Amino acid sequence: MPNKQLALVALLSFVAALTVLSLISITSMPDLGTNNDDKIYHAIAYFIFTILTYNYFYSIKIKYKMLLSFSIPVIYGIIIEFLQSVVSSTRVSDFYDAVANFTGVVIALILIKFIVNLKLNKNNHLHF
Repeated sequence: MPNKQLALVALLSFVAALTVLSLISITSMPDLGTNNDDKIYHAIAYFIFTILTYNYFYSIKIKYKMLLSFSIPVIYGIIIEFLQSVVSSTRVSDFYDAVANFTGVVIALILIKFIVNLKLNKNNHLHF
């Protein structure tokens, strides 16, 4: 069972860093060798955000952890994209960034669901 306080600190620290990085000008990131490096970084960030969100809700034993782990990062990503067009003079809102964020969230939830099902099958001695 994850430690509640540690899970919360990890989640809030990540969200704070993500917020800052989303609103400041970033001049260079490691080149991944694709034309979509920015979108890959978005998907990875929201994948991690979703995992940390789920981990926190799991630690406090909340009922709708999958739904909340989907909703919070997706809504947050939409708000950040809006804020980029309003608050930041160096960042711009991009629909495809929101799609990349959403993709990272969905991939994380698929992985979580797979792991949860695997654990359930192992505990019940069922195999698929």
